[in-house]
Amino acid sequence: MKFVRPAKVVVLFTFILVWQFPCQAIHDVFPVSARSRALGNVTVMLSGVWSGLHNQAGLAVMENPLFAFHYENHFMIAEMGFEAFTFCIPSGSGTYAFNYIHYGYNGYNESKTGLAYGKSIGDKLRAGIALNYIRIHQAADYGNLHTVIPGIGIQALPLQDLIIAFHIYNPAGQRFSNLQGERMPVLIRAGAGYSLEDDVMVCFEIVKRSDNGIVFATGLEYKVSETLCARMGIQFGEYAQVSFGIGWQTGSFRADLAVWRHSVLGYSPAVSVSWSFGNR
Repeated sequence: MKFVRPAKVVVLFTFILVWQFPCQAIHDVFPVSARSRALGNVTVMLSGVWSGLHNQAGLAVMENPLFAFHYENHFMIAEMGFEAFTFCIPSGSGTYAFNYIHYGYNGYNESKTGLAYGKSIGDKLRAGIALNYIRIHQAADYGNLHTVIPGIGIQALPLQDLIIAFHIYNPAGQRFSNLQGERMPVLIRAGAGYSLEDDVMVCFEIVKRSDNGIVFATGLEYKVSETLCARMGIQFGEYAQVSFGIGWQTGSFRADLAVWRHSVLGYSPAVSVSWSFGNR
């Protein structure tokens, strides 16, 4: 008689929990970057190198080419590792980004490969769009799943220190190519961020999935010095998540660290690093 190794049982059980609880998979807009994780998974109003995976309008602020890498270990289980990278290239007409995400292990994994573009429209508005190829690999005879999903977003700046943002992912409710009867969820995010003087930024976000309830998230970022900042956040839904982290930047190098805790599944650490090339 063959016995299943305990490690595999733990991984399988955790994957079942992840699907039961509202933890997003890659074919949603998975929060990527330790900064977003530390801010309670707020993404829609942020701008910068990871905007190609969240709200592409935020790419418009880029001035130099950047490369960034992200890794997080979900619930301290190696088989649930999650890694991503992005490369952004600004141009006179806007910023282009190439993104890749991978999540899972040999028996089950998901990947997302995407192209994104964002630009400013005047001084008060940014807009962006993305096209993502999703692949889900399943073991044995279950077969692999494929689909292409678009996303589009805007960021408005009605006041100097205020950003209001909106993003919709999968607006047409795409299906996987070989699952004709099941549509993937539409995901809508709306939020805002406000800077208090130069040291403090507060932000919040509302997320609505077409197949689930509303999730609220809020975060705070405090600039301790010219090179260091501290962050904390919380996400409210059926299950709460709390998070905290730090960010450090020197010259063209930046590193962000975060730890977030799911109220049922436990702790997950995350790290992001990025390098800027050239000066414009």
